[in-house]
Amino acid sequence: MFAVNGSAQLHEGDCLDVMAGLPECSVDSVICDPPYGIRFMGKAWDGADIEARLVIGDGGYGARAAQAGTYDQSLRGNMAFQDWCTAWATAALRVAKPGAFLLAFGGTRTWHRLACAIEDAGWEVRDTICWLYGSGFPKSLDVSKAIDKRRDDYQAIRAVVMSVRDAASAAGHNAKTIADALGWGEAVAAHFLAPSRSNAGCPTWEQWEKLRDLLKFDATMDAEVWRLNGRKGKPGEAWDEREILGTNPRPAGWFTSGDGHEVSRATTPLAATFHGYGTALKPAFEPVLVAMKPLDGTFAENAERWGTAGINVDGGRVGTGKRTPYGERDRVPPGSTFAPTNDSAPGARMLSRKRDVGGTDGKDPNVGRFPANVIHDGSEEVREGMGEASRFMYCAKASRAEREAGCEGLRPKGRAELTGRKEGSRGLVGEDGNNPYTGANYQTPIANGHPCVKPLALMRYLCRLTKPPGGGVVLDPFMGSGTTGMAALAEGRRFIGIEREPEYLEIAKARLTYCEGGSYEPEPQPDAPPPPPRLRQLGLFA
Repeated sequence: MFAVNGSAQLHEGDCLDVMAGLPECSVDSVICDPPYGIRFMGKAWDGADIEARLVIGDGGYGARAAQAGTYDQSLRGNMAFQDWCTAWATAALRVAKPGAFLLAFGGTRTWHRLACAIEDAGWEVRDTICWLYGSGFPKSLDVSKAIDKRRDDYQAIRAVVMSVRDAASAAGHNAKTIADALGWGEAVAAHFLAPSRSNAGCPTWEQWEKLRDLLKFDATMDAEVWRLNGRKGKPGEAWDEREILGTNPRPAGWFTSGDGHEVSRATTPLAATFHGYGTALKPAFEPVLVAMKPLDGTFAENAERWGTAGINVDGGRVGTGKRTPYGERDRVPPGSTFAPTNDSAPGARMLSRKRDVGGTDGKDPNVGRFPANVIHDGSEEVREGMGEASRFMYCAKASRAEREAGCEGLRPKGRAELTGRKEGSRGLVGEDGNNPYTGANYQTPIANGHPCVKPLALMRYLCRLTKPPGGGVVLDPFMGSGTTGMAALAEGRRFIGIEREPEYLEIAKARLTYCEGGSYEPEPQPDAPPPPPRLRQLGLFA
């Protein structure tokens, strides 16, 4: 456990294990940004690790809730993610005081499972906050291009599959015995025995050689299997005939790969019919589920027994542009309530200068609008769509300066190491060279490489809304790079954070130490591993 000035405790480990050791009814709020089950950027903590820890019923199922391009929308896949969420929400319920609030961010494709899980754990779902932003970028498949790219190799693959099926039958084998003999999954073996269009699959050359040795068939189909494997990953013939009309410049920070920015004319009639069709909407909001642990009696009785009761309405009032509960702030548009009740509060080092406006001290309930369940980032897109957006809480996304503050002692990482992509790949760099996930220029290494950093102002606002008299303790079971902890300290609250990834825990230690006015000195970190000798010989790396 790492302590920060007695105000924060940072724990390394799985949240279920750590929460099991925390006292019952000991925290006043749970504010977190848990994994969404969408395998975000291929990170194991958002998919594979959830899947690995779940063994349910007879054999269990994995939480492949979503993955870019291969979203598993089956009940089986989504229920695995829901069951995992129920597990951590149940653990959080035990350590929360009666009347404590749980605020949890969710993904737009999976938050319904998160809501059901939190409710199944015993929390009362009270509301949902909508955080709107205009900086989201679409990741959509062009249906017209997909039609022209497709290959119809079914008949050729069917011929290969039928030859394997005949040989297996003659040798007395089926999918299970083949799988057992070769160490494959039964579903894999079944692909090479099923002639139907939806199930047939062509073996890789390595798989084909193993099948040939096991089933003792001749080399008649060798050339066809080799040809079909050579076509894998290549578009069909219609794609080569597609006329390229030009290119569209990618928007700032756009992530794309291959030909995503090319403008071309459809080749086949079906592709022309589906010109302009995509598969996803542009992301522009994140839901924040608002739940409460059941009361011990009435709100009044709960307040007396546990010191928790209701939402801090006055603390979350939205300014009118003339007066705000805590004063307007430099470089912040009217309608913001970013400042703490006083600049001497823990975490004040992370704040820009506050100036007094109107002499209000935050105790006048008539100053500022009642907090709504909508928060926006102030972008032109959102303001145009909302009309008088100033009646809602304003919160821009985290800037690079905010992300990096306090991380000077950590080893910076380059673009390829952060994203897991190959250096120089077309999907790595946007037109302006910026990373839409981190907000940093790709050419400049950064120390805080967490891909999901929430803005400090947003997390402070949520900490303020759930703040009981006296401050209380905020628990974040998925601390990441520590923004919730920074927000809690800035609002005069104590904090308990849990993080299982050592890399992110180091970032959180550095940021919270900086927030409290200190300087974090991490353990010496190894440099990035050198590339394999063969790649150096080819001159692909310096």
